[in-house]
Amino acid sequence: MSKPLVSINCITYNHGNYIAQALEGFLIQKTTFPIEIVICDDASTDNTASIIQEYVDKYPDLIIPLLQSKNQYSQGLKPDFDIVMPRCQGKYVAHCEGDDYWIDPYKLQKQVDFMEANPEYSFIFNDCEILDQSSGSRRLRVGDRVIDEVVDLESVIVQNNVPTASVLHRNILNSNSIPEWFFKTKKGDYCLVILLAEYGLGKYLSDVMSVYRVHEGGVWSGNDFEYRNKEDIKFFNLLYENFSDHKVRIAIKKRLNHCKLDRAFIKIRKGELISGFYMYLRYINLISDKKIQNELKKILGAFKSGLLCLVRKLFSNCHTDLKVNKPVV
Repeated sequence: MSKPLVSINCITYNHGNYIAQALEGFLIQKTTFPIEIVICDDASTDNTASIIQEYVDKYPDLIIPLLQSKNQYSQGLKPDFDIVMPRCQGKYVAHCEGDDYWIDPYKLQKQVDFMEANPEYSFIFNDCEILDQSSGSRRLRVGDRVIDEVVDLESVIVQNNVPTASVLHRNILNSNSIPEWFFKTKKGDYCLVILLAEYGLGKYLSDVMSVYRVHEGGVWSGNDFEYRNKEDIKFFNLLYENFSDHKVRIAIKKRLNHCKLDRAFIKIRKGELISGFYMYLRYINLISDKKIQNELKKILGAFKSGLLCLVRKLFSNCHTDLKVNKPVV
């Protein structure tokens, strides 16, 4: 096979129920150029590896399997960068994890056509469907919302509208170009786009060409909101420490303030009314005026939840005391 123009970077772990759909999304691509599929199974404990092998047997010249005998993620490695990226030969790299998939057979062709004609861009992405696996509901990531169609580093940080399963970028990242802070966060997808935005502009296509699946086994989506909020705060603090550009730091601080407000809501809903309300008052003034009305509605809803939580706790304690102090007849 001639050298591929595009390498598909796919990492997977315990995606036995989904991996075939991901692979089929790669195989339906109609392109005027050669591609390769580099797929890393990170020592899955289900049948993911065996399904991959079935496809390798059918398409041995197209699929490059990197099947791990020991889970690398748990050892502190990032399989997409440490294992898959060094094997990608293409001028461009497209990303899609094993539980997501592509639905447009011309996805790669559309993206490559743009990138070939616009060398100042380092990456391109598109709108996607978000599929809730438990309910079957679908919604668009962007849809009718107005977002930046040409994005730079500040835009990426503030808007965060780049689904990983939609990204295609120039093959410009390697182990020597990855900063140390990248390995200190669990938000690798977000980091990827931030790194790419340091090299050049990004382009948004409104075509819906990929699907992001939300399910209980998801590395990120499978965790609750409180966990994700804590990781978000750590992430933006980390960025703030490692970027010196004034405008970029303003963008980071803006996102961090929103995360702190979400943290305040979490506290209030858990019944931590005083500390939660104090945190809310501290950060609400740092949010733009357009957001205040919506934030006030959120805080009222959070207070209601918090008061109900306190009432339940008080009732539970009183009920327990009555049982303890009940006279023996």
